[in-house]
Order: sequence, then structure tokens, then C-alpha cells
Amino acid sequence: GRLGYWLAPCVFFFVTVVVGAVLGLFASATCRGNAQGLQHLAVGFSLVWGLVSLVFFVCLALYRLRNMGMSRWCVWLFVVPFVNLGIGLACACFPEGYGDSKKLDVPAKVLMAIYIVLLAGFACVTVLTPGIAEALKR
Repeated sequence: GRLGYWLAPCVFFFVTVVVGAVLGLFASATCRGNAQGLQHLAVGFSLVWGLVSLVFFVCLALYRLRNMGMSRWCVWLFVVPFVNLGIGLACACFPEGYGDSKKLDVPAKVLMAIYIVLLAGFACVTVLTPGIAEALKR
């Protein structure tokens, strides 16, 4: 359900940090003095972990869409700019079986408010950051 959709990326991020730290220590110990070997190792790890991440998040979205009662074909809407924000909102907030009942519960409304505030904050920071950088240069 919703809790899994919110917690799974957090756990995945934690695993990513731990695996990255362990591999970084391993790579620095084994590739001393060989910067090119270390670079190849980093690129290889990035490619493999990127594919693992893609598969993980697509499977998570498919599960959540099915859990909400929506068509699994909606997962393709994640590649459409701005539409993906709406699908992300639905996956993050809508309760189980929403496709059948079309009713939001109180946690869904609270989560939607949090999601929208975070999204608006991100948009404001994105828009205002160039202006702030210009003001600081003066």
C-alpha cells in the first residue's frame, strides 16, 4: 500500500549509500595508483546500479498501480513530463482500491497536502535559485 510506496525508496536509498560506501572503500583499496581502473569500476557500478534502480522502481510502481485498482499500463505515464507528477501523486497518496471507490481517506488528503507543498517548494527553489545566484554575485 501507501506505506510501502513511501518506505521502499527510503530503504533503497539507504542500501545505495551503504553499498556505495563499501564499494568505494573496496575500490580505493584495490585500485591504488590506478585512477583509470577506478574510473572504469565507478562507471560500471553506476550502469549496473542504474538498471537495478530502474527495475526496482518500475516494479514498485506496477505494484502500487495494481493495489490502487488502476491499469498497469499507466506506468508508461511516468515517462511523460508533468503527467508523471500526477501519477506519482496518485501512487503516493491514494488508498488501496481507489480505482473502485474513488474516495479519499484522511491520510490520503494529508499526504496530498504534503506532496503538493513539497512539489511547490521544489518548484520555487528551482525558479528562484538562478535569481539568488545572480544577486549574490553582485
